[in-house]
Amino acid sequence: MLLQKLEAILLRWILSLPESILRKLSGGIIQKRNRVLDARLQMALYLARVKPKIETLSPVDARKMYKKSITIFDLPKEDLFQVENFTIPVKNGRIGIRLYRPIQTLSVSPSLVYFHGGGFVIGDLDTHDSPLRYLAKKTNTIILSVDYRLAPEFRFPTAVEDSFTAYRWIIKNANDLGIHPKKIAIGGDSAGGNLAANISILAKKKKIGTPLFQLLIYPYLDLFRMSQSRNDFGRGYLLTNKLLDYFNFYYLKSAIEGRQSLASPILYKKSSNFPKTYLQLAGFDPLQDEGFELIDALKKSKVSITYSLYKSLIHGYISFGGMIPEAKTALDEIAFFLEDGFRSK
Repeated sequence: MLLQKLEAILLRWILSLPESILRKLSGGIIQKRNRVLDARLQMALYLARVKPKIETLSPVDARKMYKKSITIFDLPKEDLFQVENFTIPVKNGRIGIRLYRPIQTLSVSPSLVYFHGGGFVIGDLDTHDSPLRYLAKKTNTIILSVDYRLAPEFRFPTAVEDSFTAYRWIIKNANDLGIHPKKIAIGGDSAGGNLAANISILAKKKKIGTPLFQLLIYPYLDLFRMSQSRNDFGRGYLLTNKLLDYFNFYYLKSAIEGRQSLASPILYKKSSNFPKTYLQLAGFDPLQDEGFELIDALKKSKVSITYSLYKSLIHGYISFGGMIPEAKTALDEIAFFLEDGFRSK
């Protein structure tokens, strides 16, 4: 723990150096698609080369490494009125949920049901704790973070089934949770964005409370096809093609499962069934092209879509708000998305 704190202090000092020095030390300006990589991120990626690659580790060790590394860049933890962990029943087991209640109130409040990223293999309630605390406090929104079961212990479609069960349970117990039953939105980053999109699809199919809106942050929507952005950004920007293959290897029983819309919601044909959507993408992310594909599909289907591209950032930036100013700006925009979405009804 002491070593980790010293590493964070040293890294913060290095990243506080002038941009010109950071660029010189890390190899000069990196530019693709007429976008320039953030100088601090460029330096952090340069320094990270000495660290083990997640895809070389077992899932258990990968989770430990991810949890240790993610906190170095994160925002300080906000104090809230209530942060409570509890479990709910799911098929053949139970899963955890963490409730963030920013203020004490006698009235019901809007709520975001959130699914964390991590390729369905790593990530948990703790890895996404700081940004969710920040969003809850900034928007006075109750956030429920879902700890769906991970692969390879629980392969596809367990994560989808757990997430949908949690969403249904939250709707059913909205009043007891102090949540407005008509103001429940869903959201997630990366693999969590995949799960959120699937909840929108399943809610419509099964005719249960459709989410008020969905918030998708650099979502992992296509587990089968190789996009141009995966070719362009699949090496050197944290989330790599090798890491995506690692996640798919442990999550899917076979590659062919990636052709199912339940695994790859971008393949879902009835995009008009999606609710109002807020979407953020990163400019140096191998997953961005499938995000743009979804934007185009929603526009053609006349679904309300608000989106932005943070050109200088990489995948995973919601956990970089403590060190990367542009990542903090992106989090503030997510807060705006939440406030705008809950105002709309």
